[in-house]
This record gives sequence, C-alpha cells and structure tokens, in this order.
Amino acid sequence: MKKKVVLFLPSPVSYSRSWRGVPLSLLAISRILDKENFEIKIISRFLSDNPEKEILKEAQDSICLGISAMIGFQIYDGLALSKLVKEKYPALPIVWGGWHSSILPKQTCENPNVDIVVRGQGDFVFPELVKTLLKKEDLNQVLGITYKKGKKIISNPNRQFGDINLLPPIPYHLVDIEKCVEPSEYGKRGIFYVSSYGCPFSCGFCVEPVVYKKQWIGLTADRVVEEWGFLAKK
Repeated sequence: MKKKVVLFLPSPVSYSRSWRGVPLSLLAISRILDKENFEIKIISRFLSDNPEKEILKEAQDSICLGISAMIGFQIYDGLALSKLVKEKYPALPIVWGGWHSSILPKQTCENPNVDIVVRGQGDFVFPELVKTLLKKEDLNQVLGITYKKGKKIISNPNRQFGDINLLPPIPYHLVDIEKCVEPSEYGKRGIFYVSSYGCPFSCGFCVEPVVYKKQWIGLTADRVVEEWGFLAKK
C-alpha cells in the first residue's frame, strides 16, 4: 500500500469561500507523517474549487481519509463528503477528529460513513493510527481512538496529553500558503498561528476543560520566535 493520506477540512458556513484560513488542524496532524516521508494531500473547502473531485481522485490509493470538524455546518459538510467517498471506496477507513468528535465519539462513530474517531490531541494519535492501518495491525493498542469492530463500537483508553515542543514544525509547504494570507488589524498580510494547546480554566461554555482536562502546554519562547521568523521571511 502506498504511504499516502488524504485529509479534508469542511466548511463551517454554507460553502463560503470568504474565509481562507490555514487548515492548521490538518497541518498539525500531518507533521510527523510528513517528516517520515508519507505523502499528504490536504484538501480544504476554503482553498479548493472542487474538493469532492479532488478527494475521489486522491483517495483511491490512500491509507485513509481524515476529516477534521468542529460543530455546525462543518459536520453536515463532512458527513456529506464521507458518504460520497464511502459509496465509491467502501473499504477505505474514514477517520474523524475535532471538537465534536472528541466530545461525542460514540455518536460520531455510529454514523455508517465514519469508521474511526480520534479523540482530543491528534498530533500524536493520528500518525500512530495511520501507521497501524498501513501495517494492517489491530487498533486495540492505539490510545485515544474510538472505532468500529464488526457491529461493536470500541473506545480505547485516552492518550496522555503530549508536549507539542517535541513535534516538528507545522509543514506549511503542504498547502498553498499564499491563498491563506489575509489582511488583519495587525498588518496587510496576516496568517493564523497556534502557540499552545489546552486551558487551565473551566468556563461553562467551552469544550477545552472537557477535552484537555484543564491542562495547558505552550511552545517555548525560542520556538515561537523561530517560527514567527520563518513565517515573516516566507
């Protein structure tokens, strides 16, 4: 099997192209695999003219299709795409991640077009899952996932919150970064950037304490300065 993974970021608002943000969630889960020479195809509703056509073409020789979604219309868009792919490639594992899947993994996995859910921090879990699928090994050793086995839905134990300083840099080269640059109140050319995961507080309206259990970890100051310098030069 080819060392190839296809990833999709659905639209949060009725297929609008007005927001062209960097698909950071997909880039984050790609960085270990990219460093290990996996072929990564990132397809975003924001950046592609015809994501369905691209995904159906790329998925035919892929290890899996990964979809990251938060809430709302992203769920609708992601499930519609999952159904389309599952109809053409019924044996292809479809993996979901993101806030909704992390909070309601069993509900997500009950959908006939979802095979596996990555719960919480996917940066370490997803690469391990992909390599397990590539080797056709049992999924019961992959911490932090919920998956189907026959008619059963199985949830493995949670994976410990990982130190993001141990991860490679975000592989911005996997997308057309110029399409993601937009003006902001801070300058003519702005781009989204994440320097920490989690939160130590317990706001009632937020999913962070549910998923990250009031844990927080940030990049070191030196790492942030180095990455900002890279983006500024880029």
